[in-house]
Amino acid sequence: MKIHFSLKIKLKRLWIFILIIISAALGLLSEDANIKSDPIKKDVIHRISSDNFVHKVYNWTWDYSESDVGYCITQDLDGNFYIGGYTVVPWDKQDWVLIKFNNKCEYQWHQTWGFNGVDMCRDIVVDSLGSIYMAGVIEDTNFMRSDACLVKFDSSGNYLWHYEWINSYCNGMIIDPSDYIILTINDYFNGDIQLLNYSNSGDLQWSSRWGTSNLDWVRNIALDQYQNIYITGSIYKIGEEEGIELFFVEFNNRGQFLGYQTWGGKDTDSGYSILVDSEVNIYISGITSSYGTGADDICLLKYSSSLELIWERTWGNEENNRGNAIGLDPSGNVYVIGTSEYETQDDICLLKYNKKGVFTGYFIWGDTGDQSGQDLILINSTCLIALGTTKGDICLLKFELQENYQSHDLYNPWYSIFILIFFLGLTSTIITISFIRRIYNNHNK
Repeated sequence: MKIHFSLKIKLKRLWIFILIIISAALGLLSEDANIKSDPIKKDVIHRISSDNFVHKVYNWTWDYSESDVGYCITQDLDGNFYIGGYTVVPWDKQDWVLIKFNNKCEYQWHQTWGFNGVDMCRDIVVDSLGSIYMAGVIEDTNFMRSDACLVKFDSSGNYLWHYEWINSYCNGMIIDPSDYIILTINDYFNGDIQLLNYSNSGDLQWSSRWGTSNLDWVRNIALDQYQNIYITGSIYKIGEEEGIELFFVEFNNRGQFLGYQTWGGKDTDSGYSILVDSEVNIYISGITSSYGTGADDICLLKYSSSLELIWERTWGNEENNRGNAIGLDPSGNVYVIGTSEYETQDDICLLKYNKKGVFTGYFIWGDTGDQSGQDLILINSTCLIALGTTKGDICLLKFELQENYQSHDLYNPWYSIFILIFFLGLTSTIITISFIRRIYNNHNK
């Protein structure tokens, strides 16, 4: 009877211990489930699809008029963000808009600038002293034309000076380590592309021109570590080979032509953004209707320093998709932000590839109405700031990337269940062996 009573107590203790282990394991499982839940803040309800590389997303919107659009974003040395785009003002005018956020994404101030027509900023940079440069297009309603324009503001957003180029359009601009501005100008007259280099005081340093026998249109510009210049865009072919072809060109630091490549098929292919990594590999994002699955797909290309294609990728659904901007993190991962059409609506999409071109994830963000992803900045391997437009408002998205949560990157419920079963089995085996040995020892006393 003694042994029987002792056995009951020990069995009871055994089951209590097993229940504690199960509860702890289930707690771990529920923690994983919570991590996989909707990452959007509770006051923002949106349609989301994700492929497990974004941990959390926060968003801010800026609503100044009936239509506000952000095209470009940059960052100063203190981590403040500056957004350029346009806003609609009274009498159906469209002015440039400059918005400053601090490094916590808190709104600081805004400034509008423009003339009497439809004006828009297309690119923005900040120099080492905090001065802000914006480039884009202004409409001259007196002569019914559009002119390229460069504007300088001080660090508080006060206008300093501007330059104009008649019958032209500016899409891309970059600043070098010496605070010299390099502009790309599309010339309406002859379809050529101009490069212009200005000091921070507005003095022209050099200029160069490049073009094919077709209409050439530049959309973006980049520098490598040797200050060589790269541009990308579209060649609008005329004649028997009619079509639109993606191109990129390399120049030295004085704007002298070094080489170029084209990419595409029989339909429309265009480069929208270009970057160069520390090994002088060249990355280009854009659109293609020659390849892929949809009407327009996002294309991502990687070229070597000798301008040889390393790999090419396309991404899209059966509708229209566009890769507007590209970013690289310190590990060499490539991010593309753009627009993906979904049931006649446009959503913001963010794609991720590793440096070998392996697709590692996507994120789709949308709501009723149209959204568009326009530009991005990578703060580090774990934080990305993206600029977009949602339902006529400018939106700023902060992505916490999954590298910061590596233990959840490989989340798999079957893996957690396996761990649970393993520990339960191991614990039960140890307790059972110990329990049998005690009974055996008591029986032999």
